[in-house]
Amino acid sequence: MSIWSLLFSYKGRISQTTYRRAVAMRNLVFYISFAVVYFSIESRSFIVTVPFALLLLPLFYVGYPIRVKRWHDRDKSGWWVLIALIPIFGWCWTIIECSVLKGTEGANRFGPDPLLNDLTPDLIKYVTVSTGTADNPWLATAHLVDSIQNGGPRIIYGGKDESEARRQALLFSERFQCEIID
Repeated sequence: MSIWSLLFSYKGRISQTTYRRAVAMRNLVFYISFAVVYFSIESRSFIVTVPFALLLLPLFYVGYPIRVKRWHDRDKSGWWVLIALIPIFGWCWTIIECSVLKGTEGANRFGPDPLLNDLTPDLIKYVTVSTGTADNPWLATAHLVDSIQNGGPRIIYGGKDESEARRQALLFSERFQCEIID
């Protein structure tokens, strides 16, 4: 995912790690800019104040697309960002959902699993489509060459639809040039 789409697009999903890094960088730049504006206003240095004040507006904005994509990773609508408007409870809920809880394993309605981006074709052994649990009756799973070292098999799709599991497995096998084993 490019920096532009991370900061300005509301589509797709991002992992916890990407979310934490993006929020940390945004907050760092935001608070430095805020401090520069605050102290330059006191010294009446408008040459410094105006550019940094103009930088605060896009920095305020980019927090929303980042959080929307994190809510998408949790398989929730981006409208959940509005819960942060509830003082204390909303902020705590957002921190727990976006920073603490894991995203949906495998593809969901907002796109593929962002954790699959760290895979390379040489890591993939094969893909299977099988029955799963009561919650996810159908699974499409990528089996890795060295599962123990690489954190075990990766679920590409977990859901109720066999045809969607097979479609996700096919897309994955085409992307990573591996075979599907039933």
